[in-house]
Amino acid sequence: MSAPWATVKFLRENSDVLGELERLMRETSRPAQQSVAQGTGGRVRGNAPHLSCLPADKWIAGNDCVPRAIIPPFPQFAATELSESEQRESFDVQADGAPLNPRAHRRLVNELPRITKNAEGELEYLGDGLGENQDQARALYGLGLESRAQRLACCRRFARRIECARGHAFLQTFRCGLRFCRTCAPYIFQELFAKHVGLEKLVEKRPHWVLARLDFTIRNTGEMPSADVIRQMNRLVRKTLKRLLKGKKGWGYLWCDEFGFENTNLHCHGLYYGPYLPHDRLLLEWKKQTGDNLRISIQSTSGDFRKALYHLLKYVSKPPASNPQHLAQLEAAFSGVRRVHTLGLFYNPDLASDDDPKDLRCPHCDGYLSVVGGYCPASELEASGLVDVESARREVGRQRIFGRAGPP
Repeated sequence: MSAPWATVKFLRENSDVLGELERLMRETSRPAQQSVAQGTGGRVRGNAPHLSCLPADKWIAGNDCVPRAIIPPFPQFAATELSESEQRESFDVQADGAPLNPRAHRRLVNELPRITKNAEGELEYLGDGLGENQDQARALYGLGLESRAQRLACCRRFARRIECARGHAFLQTFRCGLRFCRTCAPYIFQELFAKHVGLEKLVEKRPHWVLARLDFTIRNTGEMPSADVIRQMNRLVRKTLKRLLKGKKGWGYLWCDEFGFENTNLHCHGLYYGPYLPHDRLLLEWKKQTGDNLRISIQSTSGDFRKALYHLLKYVSKPPASNPQHLAQLEAAFSGVRRVHTLGLFYNPDLASDDDPKDLRCPHCDGYLSVVGGYCPASELEASGLVDVESARREVGRQRIFGRAGPP
């Protein structure tokens, strides 16, 4: 067990010690925060972006470690209070629709800039007013999803410094996590694949049982379906399979809601494990549930779970449109709706999970990474010589493959 992790376990088991440390840290940092507030005439809230980090200490400089950068000032965005309803709306769900951790919610609300409006109350700009997501963010703002629009506008535009105990420092860029963000979509795919690949352990070879791709389609009306329509399709999928497999045990179904490219064709791609189901029976039951003669597709996967899962989730990694307005409409349609669903054996399985995520580790020394300071423009941290931690991980992996190992 590493020393940092042993410290974390000790603090978890001794809450009184942790509370005393937090009190001492608050008392130590209060004079510095008060002096900054008096100098700017504003109110300091937590780790706000306009607070600066201290320069590097002599120990780090004397041991040939990466020097600390100074987090640049962030004066152009004034801190404002959010109402209770605005806080509920801001950062309410993750990429797959699950509620965000309340602590993460409060931290992001405090650190990222607010929507900027003119004296008449009209939108002036979102985020910093720049970046490739501006058109899509403005379209999302026009649909009434103001907090999500601001998250999208801030995506990859802001970053914070993170470092390990040995002084290896990186920048960690903010990702909005919206499902139809072209930048975040590949990361969402990776997270979903890692989350569900463990289901492979539940798939066993059984007589007359299959592992197959199973897709359902509903009629395309030519208009963008609402969140209620998407929920209704998911309910009908559950009802269809439960009726067909009544009395059977051990079957599972995993599916992803999807649209055709640049159109409103709502359907779901799924992965089915269970007794063999004839296509005619599936089609007949789906027609009973929907009241319409619609298409169903079922194909064998040749027993390769991982390949089938990749095929299923690859649609998540590629937003089904290039038009910013269409992507905004898709984001609004899935507001409050999960995109990936599980049923039967695949629902909430009791599988061992890794409680030590690799994204919390330093790419060079495997030490735990800690946040230093709040969010500020990513360009400022890049100018100070910091490299994005994800890029560093990829480079370290490449170097290990080609025979070069060890930290710089």
